[in-house]
Amino acid sequence: MRIGIDFDNTIVSFDPVFHRRALARKWIDASVEPVKKAVRDAIRTRFGDPTWTRLQAEVYSEGIQEAAFCAGFVGFLEWSRSSSIELFIISHKTQYAALPDRRIDLRRPAMDWLAAHGCGDFILGKTLFFEDTRAAKLKRITACGCTHFIDDLKEIFEEPDFPPEVCAIFYGKGVAPGRCKGFESWRQIRAFLGGEP
Repeated sequence: MRIGIDFDNTIVSFDPVFHRRALARKWIDASVEPVKKAVRDAIRTRFGDPTWTRLQAEVYSEGIQEAAFCAGFVGFLEWSRSSSIELFIISHKTQYAALPDRRIDLRRPAMDWLAAHGCGDFILGKTLFFEDTRAAKLKRITACGCTHFIDDLKEIFEEPDFPPEVCAIFYGKGVAPGRCKGFESWRQIRAFLGGEP
């Protein structure tokens, strides 16, 4: 197996960081569910896209220091390594945030976070790829020869160019789109791929 994995909210959980920082700025109230999508929708409704873009830039740069692995990912990683399964991190992450007044690097903090959390063996350009567009992400999945791809974003699997030969695995709550296999935990994914439940 050659398994490709998305980064944001698939390997690293940013939900609590988005919620905590939005609350601190009074962009949301405590009734908003502590998940990224709920925070995003609330901010967009009240303040529009520019405010949401600014929060994303903050969370994915300096805020990443407050983030943690998604529950169960460390066990999945240990199983993959002991089973000699090739892993690739393939993420749609631009170099800089789309802000008009500040230049914030989004890739360097992600690489530093991985290194600080025992994942320094993912090498940029070899097993770690940040792509500027979703289309480039899809091409990278094919170029890496992935047999499986895991993502929390349903839209990636709904793209017409998602490689049909790749086993699509949706990580998250809700109904998995199309031909995807859907799982709510990394433990379930590991069991599906042949690891111990």
